[in-house]
Amino acid sequence: MEFSVRPARVADHAAIRRLAGTLAEFHGQGGVGGSAPVQPVVRQILRAVVLGLGSAVLVAEADGRVVGYTSARLVPGPLSLTLARFSPGAKSAYVDAVVVEDGWRGLGIGSALLEEVCRWARARGAGTVDLQVFEFNSSATTVYERSGWRTTKRTMTRPLG
Repeated sequence: MEFSVRPARVADHAAIRRLAGTLAEFHGQGGVGGSAPVQPVVRQILRAVVLGLGSAVLVAEADGRVVGYTSARLVPGPLSLTLARFSPGAKSAYVDAVVVEDGWRGLGIGSALLEEVCRWARARGAGTVDLQVFEFNSSATTVYERSGWRTTKRTMTRPLG
C-alpha cells in the first residue's frame, strides 16, 4: 500500500478530528485520565495549519484520504532555560500527537510522519525532538525505538480520585 506525507490543509479538518478522536478513545481505554478533549485539540491543530507559528501538522495520505497525522511545535530546548545566557536561540521540537488509522498501521506511516517532523525541526534550528508515549502503548514504543528514539526520562502519575 502506497502513501505520501504532506503538510496538512484546512480541508483535512474532518479527517484530523476523526483521528484525534481515535487517539483520545485509545488513551481512555488505556486508563489515561485527563486526555485533552478532541475539539480544543483540533482547533489548536487548525490554528497551526493556518498560522504556522512554529508548528507543523503533517498528514499521511493513501488512496486519496488522510490515514494518519502528526503535530509538532518548537519549544525552548531542554537545556536552553539553564544555558539561555550562552545560547539564547536554543530550541527543540515537541511532538504533540502521532496517529495512524487502524488497518494502516505497520506500514511505516508513523515512522515516515516522524521523519518528516525531524526534517522540519532540523530546518528550523532545533537540536532535538521530544515526544511522550504512555507505558501501555507498547506498539508505539516499538516503532519509536526502531526509528532511533530513546527514553531519556520517565513521568509518573498518581491518580487522586
